[in-house]
Amino acid sequence: MLKSMKRLLLLTSFLLIAIGLSGCGVRYVNRQGSQEDPDTWATVSKQKKIVVGLDDSFVPMGFQTKSGKIVGYDVDLAKAVFKQYGIKVIADNFATLGLES
Repeated sequence: MLKSMKRLLLLTSFLLIAIGLSGCGVRYVNRQGSQEDPDTWATVSKQKKIVVGLDDSFVPMGFQTKSGKIVGYDVDLAKAVFKQYGIKVIADNFATLGLES
């Protein structure tokens, strides 16, 4: 009983720390001194394009064809979502070495 209580307390503590750290983020300050995120929806919708980074080594989610084009489920999903808004999707390789275990 005591062992399960310790385990529950440890799990609860871990979750509270994780939730607390997830709130930590970076705010960008532009040259005029106002706080603004540089990749806002207004910028994306104005430019009519977005670059989507993905790991191109995980078939079928994303992989490169012989011609070097990145294709896969992730690219198809992004294109389907942004097609609704008339925004072109540009797929780019995004290294995820730190996430592999």
